[in-house]
Amino acid sequence: MSFYYQREQHYKYTIKTYFESYNRIANINKPTLPTVKSHLKKYDTSKASKYFESMINCFLRILQLADVKRDTGDGTRSYTKNTLQTTLKEDNEDFYLNFRTNITKWISGIINSTDSYSEEVLESVREYINEEFLPFFEIEGDDEVLREFIDSNFVDEGFDEEELFDKNIFNHSSDDFSHIDVEVGTVHSVKGETHTATLYLETDYYGSRESDRIMDQLVGNLYDNPAQGEVRIKETLKMAYVGMSRPTHLLCFAGKEENIMPNKEALEDNCWVIIEDLIN
Repeated sequence: MSFYYQREQHYKYTIKTYFESYNRIANINKPTLPTVKSHLKKYDTSKASKYFESMINCFLRILQLADVKRDTGDGTRSYTKNTLQTTLKEDNEDFYLNFRTNITKWISGIINSTDSYSEEVLESVREYINEEFLPFFEIEGDDEVLREFIDSNFVDEGFDEEELFDKNIFNHSSDDFSHIDVEVGTVHSVKGETHTATLYLETDYYGSRESDRIMDQLVGNLYDNPAQGEVRIKETLKMAYVGMSRPTHLLCFAGKEENIMPNKEALEDNCWVIIEDLIN
């Protein structure tokens, strides 16, 4: 992920420097599908991750229509694909495991179906929503708009796969890793999410990059309030904290060689592993 998106200029590193096809509105302007059935369409792909995303979006839409939000301690916020799963797991792990098991079953049913819409999967999903998902969130389910979303057989064929799925996906050219979808986005776009692994790519922001501004903190020194004129350090630290606290297992940071190598020993003392084979 990258701190900053900016129109490409020859002297600036932006997210498009790393991933030329990056589309900053791809994560924002995704279409809203009109019915549960629309979320269960079979597309020209066998990647389970694509169908998983569509199904999660279906359940998020139900919560949105029912105006169900999560308590953050200082207010309420709409659920995201990550906070929904985290909430289910923390509140009732058995329910969460059943939720994931059902999604896996439905994805398999869609992929193996010879029809664009599997009636068996649709019936199963609707039954699960009415008998398990709505009661779990204490949703009455008699709202007219919500019922239309669940029960209607209307589908909007104007949406295609390219519109529905995130365009900012990187796939490695190696056959060993090409099946792994790597989502590319800004720190802002992933706030509140949890990842297995995160690669933080530094970019230019007001004339310098993260390794220019916050090397003291990368090597383990505590941050003191900045003197006047050092506000960009504080901004960079806040953004770095958000980005670097996403992963549960692996954090990688890509920085300028001229900043990293002189601080190699200090970084390694702070548990960073410097992979010199990746240095050009």
